[in-house]
Formats: sequence, C-alpha cells, structure tokens
Amino acid sequence: MLRAAGFTDAVERDVTDEYLETARGWLREASAREDALRALQGDAAFAQRHRDRRRGIAAIEDGLLRRSLFIAC
Repeated sequence: MLRAAGFTDAVERDVTDEYLETARGWLREASAREDALRALQGDAAFAQRHRDRRRGIAAIEDGLLRRSLFIAC
C-alpha cells in the first residue's frame, strides 16, 4: 500500500509485544474498576468490551493479530 501511494522507502517495526502488554493492561485496569465502569457504561456494554478485550488478547497470543508501525518517505 505504501508503494502504491508513492512511497519508495519503507521500514516496518513490529510492536506486537507492546500491543499485547497494553491490551493486558486495559483488561486488568477495567477489571479493577468494574463496578464504576458498569455504572457508567451499563452491564451489557461493560461485558461486551471485556469479552472483546479477552478475545483480542487471545488473538495476539495465538499469532492471529499483530501491530506494526511504518515509517515511509
């Protein structure tokens, strides 16, 4: 895609490990504040976000999801 956009030099940096750490942190901190978040978001929305976070973590751990940063010129 970068080449199609006219960029000739691109470098990719894999930041999947950092993304996994962040995703785990979101889950951990949301769990620690569950009562307050349920009050703000409602039970259904909190439960859905929690499921989504757990699924995302599992996908990263299984190698199905990764994150990269690109620098191009």
